[in-house]
Amino acid sequence: MHLRKMPRRLGGDLFDLLPEEALDVSARRILVGGRSELVWVETPIWNELELIAHRKRMSVEDLCTEIADESSYGVPLASGIRLYVLEYYRSAAMPAEKPRLLS
Repeated sequence: MHLRKMPRRLGGDLFDLLPEEALDVSARRILVGGRSELVWVETPIWNELELIAHRKRMSVEDLCTEIADESSYGVPLASGIRLYVLEYYRSAAMPAEKPRLLS
């Protein structure tokens, strides 16, 4: 694993220990709701999005359309994708709430 040294002006201390792959951002052209969209997303985020789509038995394009249509995000598609992946794994990590006993 290669680590990328960031210049101080770009927050060097914060990014010094990130794997280089985490900082790799690529443009991807996808169909979202029948429209061609260009999104810039980090490679690890995109890889997880593909995995989530596979688990949900849907295409990445259909999942991105679902994310774009989600009114609660109200952000650009690339940010919506990041938030969706974060929320997907956050909800998987949270144990289901146990019913409270009435006292």
